[in-house]
Amino acid sequence: MIFEASKVLPIYQITLPKEVREHLNVSIGCRIILIETEDGFLLKKVNEQVVNKIMEK
Repeated sequence: MIFEASKVLPIYQITLPKEVREHLNVSIGCRIILIETEDGFLLKKVNEQVVNKIMEK
């Protein structure tokens, strides 16, 4: 289990800590989604097709 903290910047951006980026295998330009759950939010790496499908709904 990875536990890291991030800070919200003035323009509401967050930086993904290195351990999280490595675990999710994300790099600049990758797409991620935030999924609301009972306990908070889930962060998931997705491809462009998934993003487009979600946005259609």
